[in-house]
Amino acid sequence: MKGWNKLNTMQNFVPLLALANLMFVVYGCEPYITSDQTVYCEAPLVFVGVVNCAKIEDRDATFRVKITSNIKGQVGYIGKTVTVIGYGRGHSCGPTVLDVNRKYIFTISLYSSPNRLEIYEYFEATLENLNRFSKFDCSCKVEVDLPYQPLYGEPAPIGDKCLITEREFDCHFYEGYCARQPSNVNSYRQRSPCQWFAPITPCL
Repeated sequence: MKGWNKLNTMQNFVPLLALANLMFVVYGCEPYITSDQTVYCEAPLVFVGVVNCAKIEDRDATFRVKITSNIKGQVGYIGKTVTVIGYGRGHSCGPTVLDVNRKYIFTISLYSSPNRLEIYEYFEATLENLNRFSKFDCSCKVEVDLPYQPLYGEPAPIGDKCLITEREFDCHFYEGYCARQPSNVNSYRQRSPCQWFAPITPCL
């Protein structure tokens, strides 16, 4: 297809397209620290797909992606090819660069238009990431409270959140997730509290 070109492996830039109900404080191109679980829970659509081709222009980077599975919501049927939009060359943080023929997990924003699938964040579709995403519990809120990033907004009730302080914010932070232990109790008032789960191996 004219205008589409395959991409060689390049350094990935994390696209930061705002969701309507998620606030970021931006310092240059670095986002307000948030967990992958928060990104997942705030995104209306999450799916896995293989990048078939790409076109990077000044305003947008446009990718044709074949859906292999829907994780959250329904982007389309399995095998359908959809167009997703990332940052173009003119963006101050650089363009969104994805490898053709590689599989990614896409979190999608519909902020601009319900018909425009904007990449909010993307992750390599490794078994580790797919397994971690399957454990995200959106009844639990991940709150970050660090000396250089104090907790913002109204805190969630104690049992409905995982509070990330300097102790939890280590090399395993982006491997962790917040969830409730399985319980046979159906009552909302008696369900188990949220807990933070992350690898306990020492950080090097």
